[in-house]
Amino acid sequence: MTYHAVATTKKNEPTTTVTINRKAVIFWIGGAGDKKMYAFSGPNKNIVYAQQKFIARKNNELISKINAIKEEYLGYYEIYETDDIKKNVIDKIAKDDLVYIIGHSLGGWNGAYITRKLAEKGITTTMLITLDPVGVGAGVAIVSNIFWKTPKVRANKWINVGCSGKSYDFSDFVADLGSQWRPVSGPTVNAKVDLYHLDADLIFTAPIQDGKSALDFLIESLRSDL
Repeated sequence: MTYHAVATTKKNEPTTTVTINRKAVIFWIGGAGDKKMYAFSGPNKNIVYAQQKFIARKNNELISKINAIKEEYLGYYEIYETDDIKKNVIDKIAKDDLVYIIGHSLGGWNGAYITRKLAEKGITTTMLITLDPVGVGAGVAIVSNIFWKTPKVRANKWINVGCSGKSYDFSDFVADLGSQWRPVSGPTVNAKVDLYHLDADLIFTAPIQDGKSALDFLIESLRSDL
């Protein structure tokens, strides 16, 4: 989106209009075993499959905005240390950028935490999407680079999609060991779907409210705000 800022000048002097081309940066945060091996599993790139669903929609529905959208793929462990947060997240965000964070599993937990870190720097998170976030258990915190305390989300909109129901496989067992995060209050949209934990792309595209998926909410935001 292009918008104009009018500079204030002294009386009787002409005003100066500055054109600002707003961009969006989307951070895709993978969980355990996503970007690198974890407990002899992976890398499986689960969040990348979700990203590919977005790219397909972007190339079709947001073609006029493609050059204004930047994307970063990170592992949950790459947004844990202070220096890594600065290098991998803060330094990637320009003034006036719209910020979107989409995290799966441990990536959802750390991604949620990062919204507060950004807020402390005066950076607003436009939208946070957490896909079956995991991280409540002390055991997983001991062996993984995740934050210990429950995240205090600071985002304009938060879409949370958890997994529960009849579907259950080994990935759900692993998620249970890490303790799935079930936020009761806070999310703008808080939904549960009957899907396996590992299927980040299906969780991302499953209808959760009024027939809309988390992906739909992301597309709508980019279409209207960018």
